[in-house]
Amino acid sequence: MKIIPTNQRLQPGQTKAESVLHALYKDHGEGHFVLLLRTLLETEGNSSHVNDFVLRGLSDVMLAHPEWPQKGLAWLDALDSIDLGEIRAQARANRQAVPQRHGVAAGLFRELAIIFAAPPKQERPRAEKKLPRSVTRVAENQAKIELGRKLLALREQTPNNRKFGELARAKCDLDASRISDLMRVARYYGERDEITCRLSWRALVALSSSALPETARNDLERRVASGERVPTSQILIAG
Repeated sequence: MKIIPTNQRLQPGQTKAESVLHALYKDHGEGHFVLLLRTLLETEGNSSHVNDFVLRGLSDVMLAHPEWPQKGLAWLDALDSIDLGEIRAQARANRQAVPQRHGVAAGLFRELAIIFAAPPKQERPRAEKKLPRSVTRVAENQAKIELGRKLLALREQTPNNRKFGELARAKCDLDASRISDLMRVARYYGERDEITCRLSWRALVALSSSALPETARNDLERRVASGERVPTSQILIAG
């Protein structure tokens, strides 16, 4: 494409676009001029749709949003994905309402803003892998047994039932039945990890129940300690 000075008349074979290029070079400098040419020549199919309105419209968008051309290959990829011929045709069809230069600029901005102004995709945070219940219940059992030990110590220091009840409820905010369960499990199994690490708290409460015969309790403890899976329902039935 041959560039001619703007003060010369167009000669045969020369285009108005060449005159516009010369004006853009003069008005905005070599850097803008080179990037404008690269944008048109290094994107697929766009050079065939160049006219003076496309040149000025694209130049207007580049000047208004310089951060877009500065994206390098991403800028060229974006122009590759845009149908410049369709934008030019729409601007021409609407030229009675909007000057074609402005129509091209508006069409380009609309398409490019979708690409560049959209917020970056947020990576969905990975859900933390939950520990199996067999692991978490051990920590829960240990915490409850530790509370049961403290209640047992408080009970020894407080012979008066009413006073103990007041102090115990203030300490753990539980009803009398729950407090009794904590103390009983701690008394029976506070030092027996082979039992507490294999059963749920509900099962421990049932296994330590005063309603369970001692022989049945001993048999169930043996089975649990050996690694046998003993459902809570079996413990409840035995009691």
